[in-house]
Amino acid sequence: MRTRKADACAKAEEQYREANDSLVQARRAADAADASAIVAYEQTRIAAWGFSAGILTLLAAFAAAFFAERAAHHTKRSADAAEQALRPWITMEIEPESSVRWDDDGAWFNVLVKVYNHGSVPAVNFLIDFANVPMEAIAILQGNFRKEIEGKIDSITAPDGFGEIITPGKYAEFRFQAEVNQEWFLPDTTGKICCAPLVAVFCRYQSANDLKLNGKLGQCYMFGVRPPLARKAQPAANLVLYPDQGEIEPSKIKVRLLPLSSVAK
Repeated sequence: MRTRKADACAKAEEQYREANDSLVQARRAADAADASAIVAYEQTRIAAWGFSAGILTLLAAFAAAFFAERAAHHTKRSADAAEQALRPWITMEIEPESSVRWDDDGAWFNVLVKVYNHGSVPAVNFLIDFANVPMEAIAILQGNFRKEIEGKIDSITAPDGFGEIITPGKYAEFRFQAEVNQEWFLPDTTGKICCAPLVAVFCRYQSANDLKLNGKLGQCYMFGVRPPLARKAQPAANLVLYPDQGEIEPSKIKVRLLPLSSVAK
């Protein structure tokens, strides 16, 4: 009887031990899985931080390159602005100075050109010239008229080999006589004979502090007595003179800068 109880106790103890060992093994497996998960998480977190740091480093490099380029651009702009400030800047104003007179050869009148230096440096070797342009030149405006003016600018010569000096903030005046040959007269839409005097004025100059800097300016003007009409009207019909008007006073003459004719450098 006692033997049976002892065997039963031994068997129960053995079962308890086996069950306890299984529980311990399960706990160890769970702890190992937790440890593996923690290690994997930490490794992932470290990798993510490393990737983020790489992205941030790359972005920082791009930002540094961008701001370096912007700084270089602004530096160049500042240098260009300083260079542009230290040079002469020439503008021209043109106006009729005498009445328009007619004779058998055509029409003629005197023109006053006022040249102004808006820059901070004197313009030296200033050369200016003037040309009467046939009325047909209006059509040329759609083509190479600018090139023609540039060619005239480059061909200016000074009689004594030296040009004028235009000081900053000062006007200089030049006078020319505009002529309209009779063969340039054309009939208007009513059949009346008329003309539209075209005058080209062009100049070139150098900067007193840098003779390698060459400035150029050329413009073409139309003179007439009629106010400009609507934009749809042909340019030739906007400003015209008629021989039967007789002598025309300067105050009645209108001046219009033609489009596509300006050259400024």
